Amino acid sequence: MMITKKRFFELYNRNSPLNKDRSVGEATNKLYRRNLAFEIAYILAGKGISANTVTVSYFLLAIVASLIFIYPSTLSLVLFILLYEVVYVLDCVDGQLARFHGTLSRFGDLLDVFSDLLTTALFPVVLGIRLFWMTGNNVFLMFACLGGLSFLYEGVWVQNSADILGSFSVENEETTTNRLRTILLMVDNLSVIALVILLLSLVSVNIFGLPLVGWFYICYVLGQFGLKVVLRYLIVLRKTIQAPKKKWKGWDKQNG
Repeated sequence: MMITKKRFFELYNRNSPLNKDRSVGEATNKLYRRNLAFEIAYILAGKGISANTVTVSYFLLAIVASLIFIYPSTLSLVLFILLYEVVYVLDCVDGQLARFHGTLSRFGDLLDVFSDLLTTALFPVVLGIRLFWMTGNNVFLMFACLGGLSFLYEGVWVQNSADILGSFSVENEETTTNRLRTILLMVDNLSVIALVILLLSLVSVNIFGLPLVGWFYICYVLGQFGLKVVLRYLIVLRKTIQAPKKKWKGWDKQNG
């Protein structure tokens, strides 16, 4: 017999009051995504749907949304925003199902991280292709490559950030680093970025031969490269300099 909704929330939802490390994430998660994800997770748990099934489903849905997004039209932008909201909700669902079914595993974590990174890395790529189709300017293809690489580089950070900066919860913002990470979570939202692009696309203004949305894309990619690659590399470099130094004693057995 399926447990009650209240008990499901207490035991398996990340936002449970019983979870001392609870973290609901960005503002949109607080507003509706987590609550909606909880309702969906409860229904799917009762039907025996696995967490990995949900992860693969939102991964495929994100791919479909990205392919639609390539086509330069207002309708494709609207469809992308709507589909990606479903993707974000399902991304919240799979963790609850994994906890409910007792299937938390390193494989499941990697599958979730891989799906997130690949789908987000696709966004600047398909947007660059979209702008290339709109303008015929090769500069957007160059920035598509740079944007995709920036997101993929983030994979190394995701796997090691806890070791570098410690565990992170947006409910615990007593440090400047945590405050900055909270802001980045709120800003780095593909649905929000796509909505900005939709609004800018309605403005018929060219600056130095490029549309306004094109300049926004260039600034967006450069910003992501600065945050995801340059800034994070500098943080690791600083931590490396501050790390205690050990003198190497050769390949001695007693020293390993």
